[in-house]
Amino acid sequence: MTSISMMRQLLFGSFCLVHLLGVAGAVTMASLEIRSILMTGPAFCLLAVAVAVGWLCCRSPALGLYGVSTIAISGIVFLSIICFGWGPGEAERPVVLMLLSYQFFAIPLGLLALSSVLVQTAASDRTPWWRFNLQSALVFSIWLGVSLATSKAASQSEYSAFTSTAIGLTSATVLGVGYVVILSVRGRVKGRGLVGSVGASE
Repeated sequence: MTSISMMRQLLFGSFCLVHLLGVAGAVTMASLEIRSILMTGPAFCLLAVAVAVGWLCCRSPALGLYGVSTIAISGIVFLSIICFGWGPGEAERPVVLMLLSYQFFAIPLGLLALSSVLVQTAASDRTPWWRFNLQSALVFSIWLGVSLATSKAASQSEYSAFTSTAIGLTSATVLGVGYVVILSVRGRVKGRGLVGSVGASE
């Protein structure tokens, strides 16, 4: 892989990472104050366009689909508010429900998009990062357990059910992003070690 290609991968990987974390935070903010979507909606639509361009630059369909999905849900929310004439009070429940439903779909897609750029290109072999093994099962169990525990802890406080769910999804996003980044770093270190050993043998 050339240095230009690697820089391109890191650039769009960074866009995807920021988008994943930012959207999770934006949904949580919307569950607390629905008016926050007036700022976060347009901002993340612009970032989603940058993520979607990664489809062409990095040849990653997952990046394109993830970016387009954010633009689509923003359009659906906007049209729903306009068509039904919802005010802030009326829009809160249906809009937050739409955003949470989107998050259930978007988190796995976003992590897949992020890994398609960072992990696959960092790996020194062709073995898929998502192959099932004991480590994958353990990581998934911890990821699910921590996310559910976070959501339950939030539900036992003063937060609403929507906000508690959003907090749980945010923790799932943070853990998922962290795992993908660790895989990426480990793959790059392993790749450099292989290159160094080849150079030494020559």
